[in-house]
Amino acid sequence: RDGVKLSTDLYFPAEAKGQLPAVLLRTVYGKNKTFGWSGVYQLLVEQGYVVVIQDVRGRYESEGSYVVAEHRREDSYDTVDWLISQGWSNQKVGSAGCSYLGETQVILAAAKHPNHVAAVPMSAASGFYMPGRAWQSFSGGVFELAQTAGWFAASGSQLFYGPPAHIDRGQWFKTPQSRLFKMAPEVDFAAYLELLSSLPTHSLLERAQLPPSEYKSWITSAPDGKFFRNKDLAKRSDTFNVPSLFMDSWYDYGPAETIEMFKTFQRNAQSEQARNNQF
Repeated sequence: RDGVKLSTDLYFPAEAKGQLPAVLLRTVYGKNKTFGWSGVYQLLVEQGYVVVIQDVRGRYESEGSYVVAEHRREDSYDTVDWLISQGWSNQKVGSAGCSYLGETQVILAAAKHPNHVAAVPMSAASGFYMPGRAWQSFSGGVFELAQTAGWFAASGSQLFYGPPAHIDRGQWFKTPQSRLFKMAPEVDFAAYLELLSSLPTHSLLERAQLPPSEYKSWITSAPDGKFFRNKDLAKRSDTFNVPSLFMDSWYDYGPAETIEMFKTFQRNAQSEQARNNQF
């Protein structure tokens, strides 16, 4: 809706006929890597689904600036709008994915697109706002340093390489040679680990000479302050209308939030069908 183009790959069944349902995955980790994460996605294609994998705004091949947990409702809603406008679409879009890919499903569910008909959020607790636990970055008011700093060190870069300005961005990424170049900057994770126990913690990533990120804003903001309340996270006040299957593990970072999400989706369901189909 603001003209920013989001790079999206579509995987079709080899012998596709007629209108087909789609399964959407929106990732922060690079769509060119995602399809290889799980044979489930290949199986979905073989079963007649169009699997759609998209780089979120500002990441890898997508345009725009990357800000953690922002623009997600409108971008996911607009993506579903685009999918159902395609001639091959049967007007039904499901969603799948784990971790950040689970988060993006929870936010899409909160956006309540009428053609989003099923969701499978896995380990998606960080997509649900609980006071003092925003993005699972705090516990009892204490910053979860290893988890949160580690994520920003490995995956929080706001810097991504692209083609020279005189080359059309969309056309460049369609060429085989574009795959020969790394888009994300190299990260010396060993240097970060050596400094993990040093002070001050707010400058940890800078001292490790890692790419720019939002880490400092994260660690210096109040656990339940305006910074986190304004992030694009699902909240207890949201309503939902999509049947969902929540998955997590007891030793992951957010089983309590996953259970609370399930209860909230059920309690705030806009229809009996949605209420009776939360699992």
